Amino acid sequence: MRKPVAQVLRDVDVVGVTHQRLDVGWGDNYWQSLPGQAIDVSGVPNGTYQVTATAGQCTGSQTLPLTVDGPETLNFSLAARSDSFGYTCAIEGAGYVQGTTAVPLTGDDASATVALPFAFPFYGTNYSQAFVSSNGNLNFLGAATAFSNTTIPSPGTPNAAVYAFWDDLLLDASSGVFTGTAGTAPNRSFLVEWRNAAFFGATGRIDAEIELYESGQVALRYRNLDGAVEQGNSATVGIEDAAGTVALQYSANTASLSNDQSIRFLPPGSPPPPTCGPFTNGTDVAIPHQVAVFSPINVSGCTGNASATSTVEVHIVHTAIGDLVVSLVAPDGSSYVLHNRSGGNQDNINRTYTVNLSSEARNGQWQLRVIDQARRAQTGRIDSWTLTL
Repeated sequence: MRKPVAQVLRDVDVVGVTHQRLDVGWGDNYWQSLPGQAIDVSGVPNGTYQVTATAGQCTGSQTLPLTVDGPETLNFSLAARSDSFGYTCAIEGAGYVQGTTAVPLTGDDASATVALPFAFPFYGTNYSQAFVSSNGNLNFLGAATAFSNTTIPSPGTPNAAVYAFWDDLLLDASSGVFTGTAGTAPNRSFLVEWRNAAFFGATGRIDAEIELYESGQVALRYRNLDGAVEQGNSATVGIEDAAGTVALQYSANTASLSNDQSIRFLPPGSPPPPTCGPFTNGTDVAIPHQVAVFSPINVSGCTGNASATSTVEVHIVHTAIGDLVVSLVAPDGSSYVLHNRSGGNQDNINRTYTVNLSSEARNGQWQLRVIDQARRAQTGRIDSWTLTL
């Protein structure tokens, strides 16, 4: 017997991850949802199904069983992906920085050697120079100009490599490679930027860069990506050891790159990325019927963009949380839905939401927006909320 079930997933917690997408499998159909949003699977018959949470290339996935017999709650915790050496990766804000010193590297399938301003630790070995390829990668062993990308790890050259955008690129008269150094010891960084690089035999141009940190961390950033080719659907992205037997591949031949995000590779033992906050507004705000209300938090004194794993701790007193839509509004006006009329007649929201805010500047006024959309009036208030960026 088929029994319509509305909003089977009332509250879905995906802990410590970004870019969450929940796929509910049922035959040839699937549904998608962001954290805190319900999935409406009306028409699904009673029975047991598999729900898979995925969160991009820096975490694994998890599948949990779901028995359809009414409103349900599934809690996911997705582990970070790592290679056998212990490198992990994290998604961060864009933060693109242009290089300042031109490298004499032009043409097709070419290489240039650059000296590093510090000993760079990579897979257990310190390196003093890098070999930059026109094809969107650098390595620490020797000139390597292979234009046909592969999945990694692979024993074929290049090895001991960082792949920002390994594809068949061309550095013509409108392109260039630039470097730059920042910081003071022991917190220096060295940047290699491919600016306005063209594709050999194809249209399109990209900006891509690698930043090597004295700590051993590696950041990859992108700019002016338009369309699947420029987003990496024929490129390899990741890091690889000297033997070509260990690698942390972010993507290969998949359009997974974005202008709004960077990728940071972290060696084992790296400290967690710095945060900004927490900031709390504990002033009560009454929630009237069908009128949006706002509770502000003003952030200053922080630098850069917010974390991809920013948290919003929300405490709302209300007699029917299924009537509420709760959103976080960024300083630029962007809105992130945290809670979307789920929970039915349950009372009160006391929950911490993990939100990818890596495209948002930290400083400015953030607002918690709440509206009661029910046809009948209920009683409630914003009790407090806390923002950690």
